[in-house]
Amino acid sequence: RDPAGAAEVFAVDVGTNNGVRDGMAVCSGRTIVGRIYRAGRTVSLVVGVRHPMFRVPVVVESGGDKGVAWGTGIGLEVRFVPIEAEISAGGAVVSSDDNADVPSRFLIGRVSDCKRDPVRLLWIIQVAPAPGTRNCEDLYIPLNWVGPAPVYVPKELR
Repeated sequence: RDPAGAAEVFAVDVGTNNGVRDGMAVCSGRTIVGRIYRAGRTVSLVVGVRHPMFRVPVVVESGGDKGVAWGTGIGLEVRFVPIEAEISAGGAVVSSDDNADVPSRFLIGRVSDCKRDPVRLLWIIQVAPAPGTRNCEDLYIPLNWVGPAPVYVPKELR
């Protein structure tokens, strides 16, 4: 166990000279394995999905409810999902389209445990990271991911 998440930090040999910037997703296949924490000119630091600095907007597919995947140092949890949502163990947790630096519908993991918190009126959702999020060799950073289209707000509503 590594509660500080130090094992979840690694370097990749690309940086701002290659179009990489802080916050971009690092992927293996259709799975997100981390995010760029600091992009240097030729080398960037990546925090893996279990690292306490990892955060990404997600959708719990069983009910289509949105939350935020949050690294805990030893695993992942999804926070800010309302208690009314229908959540069940085994459901896929995928990236949402709410972040321009992260491609949507990429796998993060699967719900391993869930219970309702009646005090905060939210779910407590534990997530087992997708297999292969450690010891990956074939990584890529989607550089030309455009992200969600900007929302049009009429002038009279601004």
